[in-house]
Amino acid sequence: PQTTAGMWDEMVNLAAVINPETRPDRAEGFWKQAARSRCLVRLPAGYRSWLALFAAVGARDAERMTRLGMVLLGAGGVTPHQRDYLVLAALAGSLARGDDASARHISERWLPEMTKEQRNGPAFKALRALAGL
Repeated sequence: PQTTAGMWDEMVNLAAVINPETRPDRAEGFWKQAARSRCLVRLPAGYRSWLALFAAVGARDAERMTRLGMVLLGAGGVTPHQRDYLVLAALAGSLARGDDASARHISERWLPEMTKEQRNGPAFKALRALAGL
């Protein structure tokens, strides 16, 4: 777990590469198989929640994206890079479901914790525009 904590930003980067470029069924399958690996199955529950989130994003499962993103944000202990991924996943999930109230709540709660540069990145700008924020 200590080694994993120091490398988890790289897992987030891997998810950011695999999920958009892979068919939903294959991406979800990849993350579910990874979660069953001998190494990852021994990790604390928080990391298994991350793997479930990566699978949800890969599957384009908006409800799970929002729910798991919010659970992991609420658990704390994440790096700024991880927080950005979680906010993007939760916000995109809310918008995909048409849940404007949830999108507004996520934006109001989490965007102020980001730097101006982070908030104005292309992904956040696009999602804020879609949310009408």
